Amino acid sequence: MEYFENAIIDKIERNRISGWIDRNLTQKVTLHIHFFGKTAAFAPRFYSRPDISAERVGFEVETPDINLNIFDILEKNISFSFSCENENFSLKIWKLAYAKALLQSLSPQDRKLLNKLLEKENIIILQNKENICNDVLIGKEGHLFLFSGSNNLSAQYTEQKESFSEQIDNLIKIFEHRYHFCTTQEIDFLQIVIPEKTSILNKYTGIDIPLATPRYKYFLEQTTRKRFIPNIYETLLEKQKNENTFEKGDTHCTTAASALMTREICKRLSIDIDFSLKDTDIQFRTGGLLSLLTSSAVYKEPYTIAGQLLVNNIPMTPACYFKRDPEQGHLGITRKFINQNAPVNKRVLCFGNSFFERGGTSRCLTWFFARLFREFIFIWSPVMEKRIILKEQPDIVLCQTIERFLYRIPKSVMDEPEQPEA
Repeated sequence: MEYFENAIIDKIERNRISGWIDRNLTQKVTLHIHFFGKTAAFAPRFYSRPDISAERVGFEVETPDINLNIFDILEKNISFSFSCENENFSLKIWKLAYAKALLQSLSPQDRKLLNKLLEKENIIILQNKENICNDVLIGKEGHLFLFSGSNNLSAQYTEQKESFSEQIDNLIKIFEHRYHFCTTQEIDFLQIVIPEKTSILNKYTGIDIPLATPRYKYFLEQTTRKRFIPNIYETLLEKQKNENTFEKGDTHCTTAASALMTREICKRLSIDIDFSLKDTDIQFRTGGLLSLLTSSAVYKEPYTIAGQLLVNNIPMTPACYFKRDPEQGHLGITRKFINQNAPVNKRVLCFGNSFFERGGTSRCLTWFFARLFREFIFIWSPVMEKRIILKEQPDIVLCQTIERFLYRIPKSVMDEPEQPEA
């Protein structure tokens, strides 16, 4: 029996299953539950779900007379199918739904025992609670992916062009406005859009998901000839053929990927610079996605961190001469670095987010730029702020965002930030 590709079960309870289905199929399908040689047919109840795209609706089926035991499902004693126009299709179950149902089936004592057993093997373990985070997708080979979140990332992969093309066109006009403003000030400018981990490592997700969101693909197509917008997507996609560009338990890049992006940005700025990394070390930490699914005291992922950046075998040693951290949130975080022996005698001002960060680790771009340029200023902000540019008088302005934030259109080019980009 073939799999039905237009629907999926994403929640299993003792006497209830639910999931989503393409909206145009809701009048044609019947759900069948096959259990121990018997089959029961159900008419699903359909309802709107804000966490999925408009082309789909949620469905649920109550099974008061069938106990949907997760172990029987895993043993194939219970299975599910849809009949659609006289054809039968097997119905897939989302991996995370299996994980949730398995944990819910265990007693608190059994869960504690499971944690202890897995801890001995240093295996990623799920938290001792039933409401596992719905934002995280457990993929293949230990990779975790942001799947929903406040930006509803999963829905962005199913958007139709007509729903976003005008919005992206307007966003590109804003980026062009930034470029022209900097040009009038005799300042070099780049707009950097870093892709989602899901878009680069989609083969590890375990589900059918495209390379890049339709919104991002359209953006890349429309900006191919704009030199002030480097194609970071192609850069990381090529790198991924040989080594991981994103940490397994995090949405952020590896040291190697950050080094590669730095080289690409410098190349786009017509800066010919060669550097090497030294004293690389393995540090253990719990990534942002991993922390949602595991006890950080139990499991930590190995991260490769560079100790030094060398140019002509000379270590670069920047000094942070100014820092500002707001009492709440990230907006407004500021770091200013100076490096008297930097190979590039230029002042760089960057408006970005966590992919640049404060400069404390080689996994983030600030660490590299603070070492390569005479002066580097990082401000955590989703917009380009004119007053700061006029005050700092940089040689280069960098604006950086990420794929899932492409739906956020600033009110104007020079607005003060309104809300953080997390």
